[in-house]
This record gives sequence, C-alpha cells and structure tokens, in this order.
Amino acid sequence: MARPGTTIRPRSEPLSAPASERKHGDNAPQPVRSLRDWLDHLAARDRLAVVKPNVGLRFELAAIAKRLDGKRATLFPRPGGHAIPVVSGLISDRAWMAEAMGVEPAEVVTRFQEAALAPVPWHETKHAPVQRWFTPKWTLRGCCRSRSTTSTTAVPTSPPA
Repeated sequence: MARPGTTIRPRSEPLSAPASERKHGDNAPQPVRSLRDWLDHLAARDRLAVVKPNVGLRFELAAIAKRLDGKRATLFPRPGGHAIPVVSGLISDRAWMAEAMGVEPAEVVTRFQEAALAPVPWHETKHAPVQRWFTPKWTLRGCCRSRSTTSTTAVPTSPPA
C-alpha cells in the first residue's frame, strides 16, 4: 500500500500546476489536471493501494478492486505480467470526484452541467506518446490474443475525416 508522501510520478516530470503559478494566500481547492497528479494526491492521503506486480487477470484483479472499492483507489503496476498498468476506484466516492474537480460536493452536478453546455474544443495532435503504442490483433472469440502477427498501425488520435 502507498504511504503518505509516496510519489507516483517519475522525478523527471514536473507537477502540472506548480505552486509558483498560484497567487499568495490562495488556498481554494484546485482541480486535478492529470492522472499522475490524482494518483500523487491519493497516495499522499493514504487512499491509494499499490498491488504487487503479476496479479492474475482472470479473477484476482477484479476481486482486489472490488474489495477496495470505495475505500482506496488501486494501482496494479504489471497485471498478469503485462507492461500497461491498470487503475481502479479513482473516483469511487462523490467527495473524491468533487476533490478532483476542485469544487465542493454539492457543486458536482452543477459543474457537470456547465461542462456539458460549454465543452472544451478538441485539437488534433500530430505527435503524442499514445502514438507510440501498437495494438495487437484480437480474435473475435473473447480475450485471446491471436497467434498471428501484431499490427504496426498506431492508435489514431483524431476522428476520421
């Protein structure tokens, strides 16, 4: 389990909202800007459990996530030996959601309504870290990876034309 002060972010990556950018005396709640910031926030408050690597994907991961749901978010660093981590229970509680948004719990619905009425415009990114991942070809028979070759097509980041 993560202990207060545990850092999830790599040391080379800065915080998304440096303290120097905030006004003196501003102690109002601030919205969380990235997943790493939220994981750091949860870890500092002992609300993040980091599970041992290689947790079984079939039953074990779901059982652990269910047991901790509502109590702690759970980070599975290398589930089933795979390189991509899994996170569960990030906003299991309305108060956590409000905390992540930087608002009081009573304001959550209002803020969602405001966001729905004035969405942030999207922009296309030509080069991004997500484009470095390759997607394997999957069979239609469930969660079994095909024994055929792996696709070398990058994950698209913009809507089709």
